[in-house]
Amino acid sequence: MPPSLPIRIFVCLLLLRLSAAAQFESIAIDGTAANIWFSSTLRLKGDDGPANPLIYQAGSAGISLFSGPTDEPATRLLASVTGVSDDGDVVAWLTAQPFTPTSSATQARIAPQIGIITPRIYTIGVHRYSDNRDWTFSEAVSLSRNGRWVWTTTTALDLQTGQSYSIAPAFRIAPGVSDEGDAVVLQEPNVAGLLRPGGQFRPLPESVRPAQVILMDRHAATLVWSTGSSALGAGQLKKLDVATGAITVLVDNCPNCEPLQLSADGRRVLVATRSIEGAAGVWVLDTLTQQRTDLAAGYGADAAITSSGQIACYSGTEGMLQCRDLESGDVRTVVGKTPQVVRWPDTPDAFPAPSSRYTLKGSGLEGAAVSVNGTPARVTASSATAITFLVPEEVEPGQAKFSFEQEASPFQSSLTWELRAIAPRVIKLSEIPGTEAIWWLPYLENGTRGGLAGEFQPLQPGEVVWIHMVGLGRDPSLMQWYWQDWIGGPLHDVVAEEITKDDGWYTVKIRIPETAPNGISVIVGQSPWDPSVAARVEIPVAH
Repeated sequence: MPPSLPIRIFVCLLLLRLSAAAQFESIAIDGTAANIWFSSTLRLKGDDGPANPLIYQAGSAGISLFSGPTDEPATRLLASVTGVSDDGDVVAWLTAQPFTPTSSATQARIAPQIGIITPRIYTIGVHRYSDNRDWTFSEAVSLSRNGRWVWTTTTALDLQTGQSYSIAPAFRIAPGVSDEGDAVVLQEPNVAGLLRPGGQFRPLPESVRPAQVILMDRHAATLVWSTGSSALGAGQLKKLDVATGAITVLVDNCPNCEPLQLSADGRRVLVATRSIEGAAGVWVLDTLTQQRTDLAAGYGADAAITSSGQIACYSGTEGMLQCRDLESGDVRTVVGKTPQVVRWPDTPDAFPAPSSRYTLKGSGLEGAAVSVNGTPARVTASSATAITFLVPEEVEPGQAKFSFEQEASPFQSSLTWELRAIAPRVIKLSEIPGTEAIWWLPYLENGTRGGLAGEFQPLQPGEVVWIHMVGLGRDPSLMQWYWQDWIGGPLHDVVAEEITKDDGWYTVKIRIPETAPNGISVIVGQSPWDPSVAARVEIPVAH
């Protein structure tokens, strides 16, 4: 039976979640894009650490791990760089540290609410290299392009003089900070405006206030915002000339748009489209000519643009980190094509077995090399989003490390997954290259009359069905086979007349019992050691 509508919706959302993250995220650059910071769960080749988010820095000396200017406790994770001054002297970054309750009572109260999720405490570190100064904040901050101003939600700090300004009960509602310290704040009674520390509040047009994201140029002369959001299917992209109050509609229909960054002169705006159904990705819009330049595809694509608006650095589903000169069109590759794999849910058919084919999804996988516990695996097929390989026969069952590398990238992707001696699974017809079929239909053939077998081509008693499978391990003869006259009926022993193997795929040939009734019967293949490790396939029978 086909899965129900709620299950299909869940699967679609799951696929979106798994594919959303790009290899390189939270991209930040200095004024010339000579130095690039980015976050990734991937590890440099040779680094076998856990897949926690870390910050990397790419510059003239190559790519290195950003360890933070100050000594960080070993339990902390440097998750992402949130701001960089144009000259690269001031850097702000997010630090995550696991939360450990101080009492068993607190732990008992929190545990049922968080389930398996580990709570974390987030802090923001700001460092100025020129004088080795450090600041720490317990809430999100925004950094001005000249590195002078840091804004929290309700406080502005002048890093040059050390003076702090409280704006409570007003609070900042947009990420941008001008070189003079201006920020967009919300003031009673629900009026949005520009506020300079120690200066006067300048109200903005009422149409600006509902915006989810408001971007600002270097001197708070231009604001850009979207009337929708990344979660809304409708909205406009607008620009405000602060001096004249003139509002220009840049894009009349901008569904699922999320403005990311504005160049210092307000000329170019960086935008992400977070669409499930349409073309997702990041792009640049010229606010004067309305010319659009697409950068990278993917729901989780990310990008940053220099203050001059000349260079944009970006990453998407292709698995590369690149920088483009928007004037000349020249593209510089910072990190070559990089593989990233995702782990599928824990279901009985989601485990690999020695000597069998196994497929994983991800991005940047075309042409990738695969190894299992350090043993090279032969790749049988690969595309940008999927890779199929043969698990080496000599790898012993147990916890195994699957590693994926591309020659052009210094990074590797890996996951640790259970390798089972037997992990039977029936191949879906949709897995056969060049075949268009409903994805849950099993790959069955009528070995007696030829052709596919299925609901519209049922088998007859005495005919042989060919069941195409993977995961039968080194010795498929150990498998135990059973017949059910109907779904959920009693199990009866049945013999596999022959099991052949071709390039990691198995063909199990079983004769339909003469006593099989009309309707849907079931063939069950079980592991000899654990009956719960089994594969079931429905067999349409008609006399």
